[in-house]
Formats: sequence, structure tokens, C-alpha cells
Amino acid sequence: MRSLLSLEYNISDISFLIVVDCRHMRLLVKSMLSRFGVRHVIEASDAIKALEVLKTSTVDFVIVDQQMEPLDGNEFVRLVRTADDSPNPFIPMIMLTAHSGRKSVIRARDA
Repeated sequence: MRSLLSLEYNISDISFLIVVDCRHMRLLVKSMLSRFGVRHVIEASDAIKALEVLKTSTVDFVIVDQQMEPLDGNEFVRLVRTADDSPNPFIPMIMLTAHSGRKSVIRARDA
């Protein structure tokens, strides 16, 4: 497991997992990451597939959508952080949401 806390790293060496159910949004996020020089991106269309990716692939950073089915982003984060078989409970994550309400922000923070 590599550490993103190191002061020296090359963004092109960091692997990202994008967990978003909307294909167009996954492509948008992937395109934005590419503009910053990110070369290693894995996509998952739902949280269950993403959990499998985390068990079988090296991932350094996760970008996850808050609103998904059957598991939403909050449940996904909780599972990654607390499951006994989680391969990396401390992996950095950013949660995306189309909602700007305070409740969405609080739910994401508390996940």
C-alpha cells in the first residue's frame, strides 16, 4: 500500500477508482482527472462492484457518488472504513453529490 501522505509523488502514478452509476458522469470525472495527468483510472458503476475492485486491484484514491443503488455512497464509505475484510480502511475518498443541501453534506461527513 502506497501512502499519499508522502510529500513526493507523481499524480500519474496514483490509481483512482471512480464509483458513479451514471456513465456520462464517470466519463466526465475520468476526463477531468486525465487533464491533471492521471493515467490509472478504474471505473465501477455501483458500490458492490467497487468493493470487489478494492479487493482485487491496487487503488490509491476513490471518488464516489452519494446517490446510487443498491448501496449509496455513504453505505459504501462505511463498509470500506469498517468491514473486517476491508483491504484499505484508510483510503482517501471524495464524495460527489448533485445535492447542495446541508443534510447531504452532513451524511457524507458522517459516513
